Amino acid sequence: MKAVCILGLAISLALLGGLAYLTYYAGWKDPAEQGNFFRELRSFDALLLERPETAPRRLNVLLDRLEKKAIGAESRLSLLKRRRNLVRQGNYGSQAEFKKAYREAAERAAAAFPFSEPLAAAAADALLQEYPGQFPDEVQTKLRQYAGLFSEKRLLPLALDIRVLLGDLSDPAPPAGMPLSGNLLAGGVSGLSEAEREGFLINAVLQSLLAGDAAAANSQVVSLLDSQGITERVLRFAAEYFYDTNPLRAAGLFSRFSDPPSLGRLADSLRLAGFREGAAEIWTVLVSPGDTPQDLLVRSLYNLASVSTDEQKRIAYYERLLSQAPGHVYGIIGYSRLLDTGRAEGILAEAGTLPELELLRRRLEGADIGPRELRRGVAETWLLLGRHPREEGLYRWGAWYFDRQRQFPETALLLRQARINGIDSPALVFHEAFRLIRETKLGEAEALLREADPGVWQVPANLGLIAESRRALSPALEYYESAYVLIKDRHDAAKVQLKIARCLHMLGRDEESRRALETVLELEPENLNARMELRRRAPAL
Repeated sequence: MKAVCILGLAISLALLGGLAYLTYYAGWKDPAEQGNFFRELRSFDALLLERPETAPRRLNVLLDRLEKKAIGAESRLSLLKRRRNLVRQGNYGSQAEFKKAYREAAERAAAAFPFSEPLAAAAADALLQEYPGQFPDEVQTKLRQYAGLFSEKRLLPLALDIRVLLGDLSDPAPPAGMPLSGNLLAGGVSGLSEAEREGFLINAVLQSLLAGDAAAANSQVVSLLDSQGITERVLRFAAEYFYDTNPLRAAGLFSRFSDPPSLGRLADSLRLAGFREGAAEIWTVLVSPGDTPQDLLVRSLYNLASVSTDEQKRIAYYERLLSQAPGHVYGIIGYSRLLDTGRAEGILAEAGTLPELELLRRRLEGADIGPRELRRGVAETWLLLGRHPREEGLYRWGAWYFDRQRQFPETALLLRQARINGIDSPALVFHEAFRLIRETKLGEAEALLREADPGVWQVPANLGLIAESRRALSPALEYYESAYVLIKDRHDAAKVQLKIARCLHMLGRDEESRRALETVLELEPENLNARMELRRRAPAL
């Protein structure tokens, strides 16, 4: 199993290769410094090509010198990639020296940018390179610390790999202790106890998910549920599995349990499946006097306040929530939205970072946007970022606000500041791509979007926009159709369907284009562009 995990880890780290070897790095105040850094980087790469026998110590010294000149998380990551290649390639002499230097440099980078997930991933990889067998306690602590930072979808397999390697998942024993020989795999799991068999099969599901084989994972879970003498452990595992893939089936499994936490998961599953009223009934039971744990009580009150259509009930739920958890940030924000401006500002002004953002948002949305108000909004956004330079959510909102107000130079400055502070948010990737598209740097924008999560509809939609601008209509159409499948919002779906109609028309497929325009009107009956285009194409009487 450990070999399988290491393979999954290698796949996960390969994703980091998309962060270009020689890309644009922001953060240098002096362009000359940036130029010197790039020249030395190119000189290092040339040295490896021309003189691969160079002593390990000299290579490490050169990279140490470049590290002192590096600005920002991305330049550190580029240097770590070179150190990792030295470790992986066997023709550069002493691997032990390279492994030690890679680990030390990765730990320095992760400490300098504690919120950068790619740097944390590199630091975890460096530890695993140097300690391929049993992990000392301090190494286990660091690996768990790094794994706990990962929230990006592309890095979640790495976090799961680490948890499996450390024995933190369903089986209490580390995976190395499992008798997973070839003979056992060939002969089934009959040689294991029932508890060991369950642990083996559950970890097999996790490995299928790591390998990206959702069909195999689903089949394995169904087989677990069909087995004789199904246990509570299997039922709960299957319920959690289906919570992400089939919430209605998850609700059926959670309904077999009567403890408050399981009822909470049942309600959450019902809400995901679209049965909001059923979920609200269960949350109402959970907030009634009884033995509901405090965290579940607070969550149930918040959910009731969020789904209720009666404003007075919403206010009552929020007030009870805040009496139980006075610092509940989203409860404060939701409650403030039901109050008049004066009372809302009084509550938000004392409540921390996100409520500060909510207060700023209310002020800006309530103002008539003229030049003076716009300058004030930009200034207040920067002041808020200055007070909370490590708050990722502020950067996401600031980029959205600047782009919406067409303050594109401010967006560029914000993205540069985010890189300097090690803020690595997938949402900011889109704003960076939009900036590159505006500057007609289509190749760079395309490369950036290809590294992003393909399950987010904006990725294929903007790749389609780039392809269309190059008159590559067939690829553009494919991208738009891929984006349309992923969209849930009707307004966004109508916008993309309109682009599909345009591509079809330009490809000479007019009948299909007309059907696409009709789909736009089904999504948005008042869509003026679709109506005018259909009218223009109507045959003359």
